[in-house]
Amino acid sequence: VAVLTQMRCVNSSNIHSFGYDKETERLNILFHTGTMYQYMNVSSRLVTRLATAPSTGEFFAKWIKDKFPYKRIADVKLPRNEDLSPILIKSLASKHRE
Repeated sequence: VAVLTQMRCVNSSNIHSFGYDKETERLNILFHTGTMYQYMNVSSRLVTRLATAPSTGEFFAKWIKDKFPYKRIADVKLPRNEDLSPILIKSLASKHRE
């Protein structure tokens, strides 16, 4: 079972992108450092608020970070000035199992 979903790039100095699986309530956050964390039991309502927040990083820090169980799931070398492609995301997902 893959742990990653389609990732959405965001305009943030800290967060590169995030993806959410509504069925399992798992939120994956990829930071510009290349580290990806998975947060469990995150409601779809909270993810919608994250997606529409004026500052993704500030919202994450206030409402998600250290508020939900989480685990580090990947370390990625991000391309400079490019979006991480869905193909690469799928490739990473196949390497990380629950």
